[in-house]
Amino acid sequence: MKPMHDPNDKNVIIALHKDEVAEQLIEMVSKKIEEIGVDLYRQDYNIGPIPFWRLNDEEKREGVNEIKYINNLYRFWDALLEKFPYLLIDNCAGGGHRVDIESLARAVPLWRSDFCSIWDNGPEGYQLQEIGNAWWYPYSGVGFGPTLGDTYNFRSAYAAGMTVRTWEHADPEWEVGATNEPFEWARKYFTEYLSVQHYFTCDFYPLIKNSRENISWAASQYDEPESSSGIILAFRRAECPFAVADVMLGGVDESKLYEFVNVDTGVRMSVMGADLKKYGMKLTIPHKRESLLIKYSYK
Repeated sequence: MKPMHDPNDKNVIIALHKDEVAEQLIEMVSKKIEEIGVDLYRQDYNIGPIPFWRLNDEEKREGVNEIKYINNLYRFWDALLEKFPYLLIDNCAGGGHRVDIESLARAVPLWRSDFCSIWDNGPEGYQLQEIGNAWWYPYSGVGFGPTLGDTYNFRSAYAAGMTVRTWEHADPEWEVGATNEPFEWARKYFTEYLSVQHYFTCDFYPLIKNSRENISWAASQYDEPESSSGIILAFRRAECPFAVADVMLGGVDESKLYEFVNVDTGVRMSVMGADLKKYGMKLTIPHKRESLLIKYSYK
């Protein structure tokens, strides 16, 4: 289907609103998966489909092609998963534009937003995304870069999946080592991220309202009942005047003893679950634009 309003537009999309085309697509992609031995199938879709659908709708039947297209897209993915139960489908659409309940049941958005591609994106954007997305889907990925050495920024991008990019390919001045990148810092915090990565697929509790304001905190908790452990990740933003935030943790078992350790300072604290549930917990970040990572366990 080509957009009839612009003959110079070379963009096309597969006529997936037609059942016979869906069958052909299933057959073709299945054959390639078998031939090549694909374990992860990535499907990108960085295009606005509505003009294609609308311009090919029959009179007084607006929306029908859209419905048929989307239903056959789900049918296509279902067929692949039936044929190849081990297959992981990476669903990308210009970075997060095709994330809905039905697609999340079939695919994972490993690149959840093209916000990650913006050169000077702010770390608060990552914070907002993670807290907002975690309500709906735990499995997603982001990109971080290019500045190494900024712990507040790096921790803001913590998610179930993360790609670190430093733009080495763009210009000789950005080659590895050219700007004295802090490799010891990178080794420390890459290791830290790997140690907490799995928690981002566990039980999620937002500890502070997800605010866009730079005068606020951002804080969330991820709890893994199977291992009786979890993490608290918090940020005091650049203009926030408050060094302390009072929060109520989620999923607290009153009968358990909770042991907390501040990853940055090494300070430890033990509190009974009953007291946590009654009085809450104080989080302290002494300086603006800094972060807090607490690991905890309970028994």
